[in-house]
Amino acid sequence: MIKNLFFSFILIFCLVSIAQAVLPEANILPLRIESGSRPLSLGGAFAGWANDVNAAYYNPGGLPWAKGITVTAKDFSNISGAQAYPTGTGATVGIAALISNYSGIPLSGNEEATYSEQLIVLSAGSKLSNTLPPLAKNIMAQNIGLGINLKYLLGLSLSRTGLNDQSARRGLEADLGALYKVNRWFSVGASGQNIIPGNTIFFDNGRAEGAPSIIKLGLGAKLFGDIKSPYYLEGQELLLLSDLEMVNGRSPGARFGIEYVRENVFNLRLGYYASPRRGCPSLGVGYRQSDWAADLAYLVSDLLGSGSVSLSVSYFPEEWVFERKEKKVYGEMKIADPLTGVYPDDNFITYDDRIWISGTAKPGVEVTVNDQVVKVDDNFKFSVAVPLKSGKNLVMIDSFYEGGKLAYERKILRRAKVKLAEERQVEKALSQARTAADRERLQAERSKIEERKVKVETLITMGVVEVTPEAEFSLESSVTRGELVSWLVKAANFPLSRVTQDLFKDVPKEHPLAPLIKAAVDFGVMQGYADGTFRPNAQVTASEGRAIFKKFGVIR
Repeated sequence: MIKNLFFSFILIFCLVSIAQAVLPEANILPLRIESGSRPLSLGGAFAGWANDVNAAYYNPGGLPWAKGITVTAKDFSNISGAQAYPTGTGATVGIAALISNYSGIPLSGNEEATYSEQLIVLSAGSKLSNTLPPLAKNIMAQNIGLGINLKYLLGLSLSRTGLNDQSARRGLEADLGALYKVNRWFSVGASGQNIIPGNTIFFDNGRAEGAPSIIKLGLGAKLFGDIKSPYYLEGQELLLLSDLEMVNGRSPGARFGIEYVRENVFNLRLGYYASPRRGCPSLGVGYRQSDWAADLAYLVSDLLGSGSVSLSVSYFPEEWVFERKEKKVYGEMKIADPLTGVYPDDNFITYDDRIWISGTAKPGVEVTVNDQVVKVDDNFKFSVAVPLKSGKNLVMIDSFYEGGKLAYERKILRRAKVKLAEERQVEKALSQARTAADRERLQAERSKIEERKVKVETLITMGVVEVTPEAEFSLESSVTRGELVSWLVKAANFPLSRVTQDLFKDVPKEHPLAPLIKAAVDFGVMQGYADGTFRPNAQVTASEGRAIFKKFGVIR
């Protein structure tokens, strides 16, 4: 009898041991949260960037820079939702819920398992500068985010052929994360999932287990993109991501992701997860607008070894702001000349499509350019690029110190750049000139052309004269009546009215120049011919041009 009891005990112990070993054998990691089509298509490499609402899944240290609501679904039995709400004081709170179901999990001996899990997550994140008041104005502390997840297991079930089903109804765990934005194009992050040791999952059969700990170390780098990237490329961005992941301190897995962004709207992503079991490629696409986004991902599951598709829809409410701006009444600055060496000077003229605003701020002075906060480095210097439109631009540089405000204005003219046909001809002749007299004559001719060119560029900058990039502009080329009427009306800023009937035989009301021709005729600058035509494509003769400009007041 004792012998039978001994063998019965051995049999029960073996069955329990087998049941307990099912989770690691099948590579099942309870209370592991990974969702969101964007990070999934990046191979899960998101701990080093974590700049959207999916930060709660991968690295809560990125929550201070995240806001919005996102819902992700593979099917009706695999769905998740998360929300990140910025409080307006530099901190963000969130909540997430996940429902996961996996069937056909391969085991040894041609066996399979089925696993399901329901989880709810409460999140919070804040910048280090807000967490520690003495570091409130420290630049480095303002770029470090800290976050925490509290995870509660609502339900867990596991079934396997030949063994009793296992289920758990409660369990509590926590994650910690940190993200450091070194600069606008490079960041590093680290997160620890399931950091509470001991019995955190309580099964219905009375057994308790600890969830496996997961450590992630990540890097993110924007190779090219905006003006703060290593290489500037207008309208395009390329993001490189990499994570190193360890489970219970065992052999690490590596995750890699590439994201290409076009016009900040279209996204193309590739990823790869090199787990200890298998390689798992992934890819995805995304479409983004100012307050919403849709992302689609295809990935090979490390758990199942098969591919699946997920769709995420996200919404970013505009009224959710990271830091609320307080209305302040600014008095006199308590220090003289808070900014020095501000570049450029007022009334600056440039041909470039952007300009660098730079200078030096005195200690404690905060700087904004066009209402955007500018980073002041440890040497109290600041520099930021401002895009310019063609024509006149006004750049506002404001400095703040202990409740005082001092504003600086910079009027900047972005002049249109044009290459004249005469200019090319003179340059070609100069390269072929053989005598000093010829070179001197051609140099004088080029100086006259450059003087006239400045006037042409001014007219093009003001939009009076239109020149397409592929067209060659010549000072001596003929001008049509249509071109002339367009230039005159725009230069005089004549008001345009709606054209309800045909103006001339050759100018119906649908003609693109009809509003301009009507304005010129109404103000008496130009008129039609006796035969009832206006002839917008006819060339302007010298005598006709003198008469028109005399009416216009240009010549007497």
